[in-house]
Amino acid sequence: MRQKTIKAILAHAESAFPTECCGLVGERPLEGRQFILGHADCWSLIMDYYRQQYGIILPNYSVDRHWWEEGENLYMENWHECGFREFYGPPQPGDVVIMQISAPVPNHAGILLEGNMLLHHLCGQLSQRIPYGGYYQERMVKILRFKDMLSRPDKAPTY
Repeated sequence: MRQKTIKAILAHAESAFPTECCGLVGERPLEGRQFILGHADCWSLIMDYYRQQYGIILPNYSVDRHWWEEGENLYMENWHECGFREFYGPPQPGDVVIMQISAPVPNHAGILLEGNMLLHHLCGQLSQRIPYGGYYQERMVKILRFKDMLSRPDKAPTY
């Protein structure tokens, strides 16, 4: 009897809270996620990408409020502490692009992929890969590379 109760509770929990939003089972998909600020946003996408592609655990500084409208500058205050570095030379897959979109400070980021594509998760949209250029390239503030990738260009992701 107790075993059936536990299974029923778990089944209810999975239906009420899908694994893609809670991380209960498996990995969240990188594309097609619903946007939930502080939980499934552009920084969460970068954290999941780096964990899935490289096995790198990045600190979570996602918050569920519009911090860029409240005088905070989370991307610029945290990129170095998270292990990213400025570099010289052409961008490569896995580099992080920090952008400023309709805000007083940089407030969006994505990951460069093969073929000049950008994986990102913009507020109010599904996470997606798009060509990197035009609008997003014009709003680029900084392109960063994870410190362990600076001397290891052979670590291109498989995504």
